Amino acid sequence: MDVGIDIQKISSFKEFKKNKNFYNHIFTEKEIEYCLKKSDYKSCFCAKFCGKEAVIKALDKKVSLKEIEILNSPSGKPYVKIKAVIQKNLVISLSHSDGICVGVAIKK
Repeated sequence: MDVGIDIQKISSFKEFKKNKNFYNHIFTEKEIEYCLKKSDYKSCFCAKFCGKEAVIKALDKKVSLKEIEILNSPSGKPYVKIKAVIQKNLVISLSHSDGICVGVAIKK
């Protein structure tokens, strides 16, 4: 079993409209669409970013941030796709509070 974790300040995520290139470089269309529906979209992006970084650390191999996609089930539970394939061997948890986001990934 391998574990990865990442923590970031939400303030590091700037306004979407002025930084579209940054967001498009890191996040997939589905991730962008999901986060922009949230009133606090910066927290959503920050949490997904932390999740992607945690996945890279848990896998211990080179994967680009854009190849990792963190989606949510209808209940809101996050899950991971890498290169469009659901990763059943990865469990992920994301959280945010008081200006900080954290992501944890466990590779079974």
